[in-house]
Parts: sequence; C-alpha cells; structure tokens
Amino acid sequence: MDFAKLMSSEISKKTQPTSSSPTTAEPTPKYLKRADLEAQRRQAYQDEQAALQHSREAKAQQKRKFEEEEAARARIRDEKRRRLAEESRLRREEEEVQKEIARRKRLGLPPLPTTSPAAAAAATADAEENKDIPDAQLFPKLRALNEPITLFGETHPQ
Repeated sequence: MDFAKLMSSEISKKTQPTSSSPTTAEPTPKYLKRADLEAQRRQAYQDEQAALQHSREAKAQQKRKFEEEEAARARIRDEKRRRLAEESRLRREEEEVQKEIARRKRLGLPPLPTTSPAAAAAATADAEENKDIPDAQLFPKLRALNEPITLFGETHPQ
C-alpha cells in the first residue's frame, strides 16, 4: 500500500459523519441576534426570580407555622403556670389555716370561724347595701322619712 492511498482512506473516515454526531439536532446558528440573546437573558432572570420568590414564600410560610406552634405552646405553658400558681396559692392558704388552727388549739383560743361560700356572698351583699349614696339622693329620702338632713356637728360620711 502506498502512502497516498492510506492517507486518503484515513481522511475519508474523518470526513464521513458518524452515527453518534448530532446531525438530527437543530444546528446552532453561526450568528445570534442581540434581541434573541437579551430575551434569553431576561427569561433566565425571570425564572431565577420566580424560584427565589417561591423559596421566600415557602420560608415565610414555614416561619409563620413555627410561630403559630410556638404561640400555642406558650399559651399552654402560661395556662399551666397559672393553674399551678393557683393550686400552690390554695395549698399555701390551707397550710396557713391549718397552722393557725393548731396555734389556737395549743394556746387554748377559740377556733376560727369557718367561711363558707354562702357567708362570703352574704358579706358582699351587706357591703353593697352599706355603700354611700350621694347627697342629692339622700336628702329627699331623709325628708320623706321626716328625719333631719344633718345633725349638729355631723358630716355626710358620719
């Protein structure tokens, strides 16, 4: 084989299109318009901004959900703290009453009067009845009862 034949066969192998080359794909143009490049750039920018906005919204939603859960936990914690404080106060008052009863018993003093809810309601009703009324309402009522409006040296609160 001579050298020229060998070289021509090698050159023909190189110039023939191979099956793996992208001949069926759209060939890229040699020149691109500036408007096309700008449109591609804008589209890429808009896609990137949309992705960033979506990630921000997801992050904000996750933060809101976390804050709501934290607020619910705080409410439960505050309610529990308030309930425990109330129970502690009642327990402390009961212990104080028991100590006072024991002290009175030791000293030979009479026992403490018990306060029931009915007695407490009656005491508040008595307090409401004994409220001071204004002079404008008091004077006509005293005159209707044929009583003097003021006695010598007496003021209204007396």
